[in-house]
Amino acid sequence: MPYRPTALVAALLVLGSMVSCLTSPPFHARPEYPPLPGVSAGQKHTEVIAALGHPTDRASGYWTRSIEFDMEYTVYYYKQKGRVIFSKFDGLVYASEADADEDGRPGDETP
Repeated sequence: MPYRPTALVAALLVLGSMVSCLTSPPFHARPEYPPLPGVSAGQKHTEVIAALGHPTDRASGYWTRSIEFDMEYTVYYYKQKGRVIFSKFDGLVYASEADADEDGRPGDETP
């Protein structure tokens, strides 16, 4: 009979470790950036270039930094200014992010 409590404790420990493997990692909020001055949603590429100049770099694909959506994008990167995200559907500004830490290059888009 003394083995029953030990077996029960062992079973509970095994079950507890299995449950911890099934749970998702803690949620980390992505940083929020204010919009870039002079850039607003719906603007064309030419209007953004007129307001900010030519970008340091640009990239296309799926945006995963602070704005996540299920459509393709084009991003203009401005060193020490931020980013402008264009929808590839209509080519207009979807959003902009003022970020003084922007290095001007596409790279690891996760915060």
